[in-house]
Amino acid sequence: MNFIKVIFENTVCYDDYMERLQKNLFDYGYIISENTDKKIIINQENYNPLNWQFYLDRKPKPYVLRLLTLEKKLDIKDCHIKQNPFGLDIFTDNEEIFLSLKAKYKDFIYATDYKSLEEVVIESLKLQSKTLVCAESCTAGMISSSLINVPGSSPVFLGGFVVYSNDFKTKFLNVDASLIQKYGAVSEEVVRAMALGCLEYTDADIALAVSGIAGPGGSEFKPQGFTYMAIATDKEVLVYNHIFNADRNTNRRMSSAFLLFRLLKDVLKITF
Repeated sequence: MNFIKVIFENTVCYDDYMERLQKNLFDYGYIISENTDKKIIINQENYNPLNWQFYLDRKPKPYVLRLLTLEKKLDIKDCHIKQNPFGLDIFTDNEEIFLSLKAKYKDFIYATDYKSLEEVVIESLKLQSKTLVCAESCTAGMISSSLINVPGSSPVFLGGFVVYSNDFKTKFLNVDASLIQKYGAVSEEVVRAMALGCLEYTDADIALAVSGIAGPGGSEFKPQGFTYMAIATDKEVLVYNHIFNADRNTNRRMSSAFLLFRLLKDVLKITF
């Protein structure tokens, strides 16, 4: 495998830049790593990923498996592994190892090329001619924003509601105020109502909803990271509950990724 170190010179690396940069480098056959002498310097002149490729020779691309899993201690050997807040990227030059890991971890895989989770979701929605909307509380538009980062998402992603306050949940999604009073905004009952309200208001095929305690704070019964998520269609409403054990914004990113992954697996039925 071919590794390359990325050095930023007098410029800022924004949140999603490294993901986009790695995708472009992967297409040239490189994996970002600190443990190599080969390097590329990113500065104001070549910050746009379209401008740096002339500095590199194209190499054969390795095999890659992109996994969403909160378990970091998987038994994986003879591969290069990169961790991120909600999953693992596994790289190998060996096809036999690739196929073996693909079979073993099929329930966790969201891509077998260097595509983002959002890209795979948008592609899958297009293939199935499904439209999607979001109702977001603690993530406050993070899911919607990640989806529209994908070029060509507008035919399938219709839009979303940021309903951070309880008042907005009742006004815009028709969530019964008595549900919030009885169960709390972070509850199965409320997130289910958010998803259904979003679905009915927009007439989309699928609606996502999320409400959680990103932190800091929480309580004994609903600690920091405690999150309810839902996916609604005209046939069913699936509800998930998870406690994400990280800081505020990482919890928000993890819940966004978790819900998109469950959409991919449980509703769109995408397998690898």
